[in-house]
Amino acid sequence: MSLSKSNITNQLWERTRSGDPMALQELYNNYYQYLFGIGFSVCLNRELTKDCIHDLFLEIWANREKLPPNASVGGYLGVSLRRKIIHVLKKEQLLESHVLGDEIEQEFSYEDMIIAFQTEKEVKQRLEMAMSQLTKKQKEVIRLRYFEQKSFEEIARLLKSEPRTIYNHMYEAIKLLRNYLSSTYIL
Repeated sequence: MSLSKSNITNQLWERTRSGDPMALQELYNNYYQYLFGIGFSVCLNRELTKDCIHDLFLEIWANREKLPPNASVGGYLGVSLRRKIIHVLKKEQLLESHVLGDEIEQEFSYEDMIIAFQTEKEVKQRLEMAMSQLTKKQKEVIRLRYFEQKSFEEIARLLKSEPRTIYNHMYEAIKLLRNYLSSTYIL
């Protein structure tokens, strides 16, 4: 009998709550890319995002007995990461305000918001242009893998293809995206 991905994830969550470090490692591996996407969309800072993901899993381990049972794991992790990043950003902003003074901090913060908005807009435009370079099949594979968190085997079943074909589509899509983005934007 095969288990669905959500059943497997729920089992990993329960095993983590019970103190199984291998289950935590599997959760980390399964959710890292998903969480990185969420975190990067919040702060556009790769290192801060990575640090917050690592801190989140350390906190999960340290507080595993207090974790909610039967949680929607993806939702719980996503919300927790967003809160953690926002907390860190607010803390950094408070430190800046003490060093720079309140008046400068408000001006600086407003200017930062404009720059961040422009940067995010540019990144989205470049990503949209890069995605337009992909075939319909490559776009579908990317969507299923990264936005719906499907395994390669699940994608192969959905698209009535062999898993190897899905790997090839994914490899080519990522290669095209990487080449396009690196030629238009320093990653």
